[in-house]
Amino acid sequence: DGVSWDEVFTLPSDSYVQALAIAPHDDDVVYAGGRDCSGPCQGVVYRTTDGGENWDLALVMTDTVRSIVIDQWRPWVLYVADSGYWVLKSDDGGDSWAVIKPPWWVPPNDPSGDMLAIDPNVADHVYLGGYGYIAETVDGGATWSGGSDPLNMGTPDMPPRALVADNGAETQTLYAGFSGVWAYGRPALWQPIRVYLPVVLRNY
Repeated sequence: DGVSWDEVFTLPSDSYVQALAIAPHDDDVVYAGGRDCSGPCQGVVYRTTDGGENWDLALVMTDTVRSIVIDQWRPWVLYVADSGYWVLKSDDGGDSWAVIKPPWWVPPNDPSGDMLAIDPNVADHVYLGGYGYIAETVDGGATWSGGSDPLNMGTPDMPPRALVADNGAETQTLYAGFSGVWAYGRPALWQPIRVYLPVVLRNY
């Protein structure tokens, strides 16, 4: 009602929501990720398509879901990372998921992370932060930059607690939260203008 908070989703004791994302094309579509201990504790992503009236379970993971990001150009494309450093992608709004980056102990034994950020101007451009590792993919997770990439140099030897990319058209800055805030700026990636505008019909 604009003057108070209303609880629209409840989890049992010892459970919590740690990541939220709102679909850019429809603000009634919201994703909530975290830990659910209604049974064995597990990572979860819940989804509502009606502004919080009803929620369905869209994803179950072994570890707590730490971050969720949505592609601004294609809002049916989502990325999720959990505290076990598994990174998954959905191409259908959360109905199905595929692993796009496993943790370091799974072949090909590359570093990974649990903190995601997404470029608001460029489709498929996603950032990932983990312990001693910040990387990016420009192809939706098919390939990732490595540990020798300049993006991975100069941060504290600890995992970022927050990660966000600004929407600069000429110069983009990536901000990472550690014991303080660190910034990495460079010319923004060029993106041909492609417009994806899903038609949303509402009755008022």
